[in-house]
Amino acid sequence: MEKIKVVVTNSVGTRSNEFKLPPHTEAHKLIKKCESLWSLPTTHEDGQPIARYLYCKRTSGQMGDRTTLQEGGIQNGDRLEIKERMIAG
Repeated sequence: MEKIKVVVTNSVGTRSNEFKLPPHTEAHKLIKKCESLWSLPTTHEDGQPIARYLYCKRTSGQMGDRTTLQEGGIQNGDRLEIKERMIAG
């Protein structure tokens, strides 16, 4: 199976990495990898977990946590952004 080359950035564009990934890679696994690489916090100050999602600039679409790159229609050269999910409270 051919790998998909993507560039992943944070929402403000200060962090960026290029990855070559299998099409069956789930969004949440890529997010966890970037959290680790970029030393991103995983909880808010109050201890609540920070929810993040992948956004594809080309499709203007948000990927669900268990959505694979293939299911999300991600193609070679796509730019993905990791964004924080806003939770009303």
